[in-house]
Amino acid sequence: MKINWLKVSVAAGIIFMLNSAWVMEGTDNNCAALERLAVKKTNPKSTIVRAAMNFSNGALASAVASRNNPYLPTALSCNVAYWGAL
Repeated sequence: MKINWLKVSVAAGIIFMLNSAWVMEGTDNNCAALERLAVKKTNPKSTIVRAAMNFSNGALASAVASRNNPYLPTALSCNVAYWGAL
């Protein structure tokens, strides 16, 4: 059986892109990455906001993203919102 490495590479790239928000932001999941991006875009120098981000686990972004995309899994809807916010 011959493996088509081009198809394997494209598939791996697509899978990585669909789940790479947390890697780019250095968080544990896509929803936490979305919250971190929102903080960066609003007021990144505020000490209160930075302190709140230490306790953030992505729950707020998870609720908002799943409300906006109710038919997608939460991690995927956070990822869609992350890439849409860039």
